[in-house]
Formats: sequence, structure tokens, C-alpha cells
Amino acid sequence: YVVGNPPYVRIQNLPDGQKAMMDTLYDATTGNYDIYCPFYERGLDWLAEDTGKLGFITPNQFMVTDYGEGLRRVLLEYSQIEEVYDFRDSGVFEDAKNYPAIVILEDEQNASERNKNEIRCVRVKGDTKEPTNRALDTAILDAVRQHRDEPGYEDEFINVFDHPQGDLDDGYWALMPPEELNIIHKM
Repeated sequence: YVVGNPPYVRIQNLPDGQKAMMDTLYDATTGNYDIYCPFYERGLDWLAEDTGKLGFITPNQFMVTDYGEGLRRVLLEYSQIEEVYDFRDSGVFEDAKNYPAIVILEDEQNASERNKNEIRCVRVKGDTKEPTNRALDTAILDAVRQHRDEPGYEDEFINVFDHPQGDLDDGYWALMPPEELNIIHKM
């Protein structure tokens, strides 16, 4: 198991030589990426030697930004995405204003298995009616702990659902419950 909280540093803040080296070594480096992107790829490299799981907490921005395209491609080509906990702008991590997500991956070389995979997603609602405070944060985390294994569960804090990995590509990832996904497919 590889578990981590990679650094969040914009590539513009690194020396040119270091950026060039990372661009040469990693496919997850596209655009003005954040250096947590190549950390995912390196973690998957470690898994590929034996197999196992990788769990990182990083900003969710790689799912919805141009700079995340390379990372999204790497994740889809080399891993089965087991779980995504998207905390969005809920503020559940004190002093973290970076839209945190916990992503758990498993090494999977078989494309057919990756495409059949259902990603367990827990999406924290960003529009809770209460002001952010420790009591609210605790209630959100308790809901995640108690209901993360119940696809279809929804309350005022979270949605729990499975999202087909085969529906994802290297474009933006909008992980959503089946009801919302069906509407998008009809458009």
C-alpha cells in the first residue's frame, strides 16, 4: 500500500531544470501542472512492480482542469480507480482551501477490467446550509465513515454512488450519481 499527501506546488514555482526533468520522466505532466500529478504516476510505478493499492489526498483540481489531462490519462491507462472521496469546498480539513479529494487506486494492467470497474464515489455537498465549523465538519466525516459502502445513499451532507470508470476519458471528470449521469447522457 502506498499512502501519501504529496506536496502541492505549482510548476511555475520550480526551477526550469527541475521542470524539464519532470516533463521528461513523467506522462502526468501537462500544462501548468501541480507537482502532486507526477507523484501519482510514481506511486503507480511502485505498485506495478508487485501490485497493491495507492491512496493519496490531493486537490481535486486534476479532475477538472487542463493541467490534469496527463494525470487523468495515466490513471485510466494504468489503474483501476477504487474510490474517490471528493470534499469539494466543504472545508472539512481545517485550513485546507484546496478542494481536497482522497483517491484510492489499484494497479490494473487489463484494459477490459479497468473499463468494467465501478468507482465508489463519496461527494460532499458544497452547499450545506450551515456555516463551516468543527461540529459540521465532524458530522460530514461521520456521514462519510458510516455510509461510504452504501451506493445510493444521500443526506444533507453527502452523496454515495458508483460511477463507471469506462465512461471516463482524459477530458474533464464529472463524477456524479447515476440520475445526474443519465441526464448528461441524454443531452
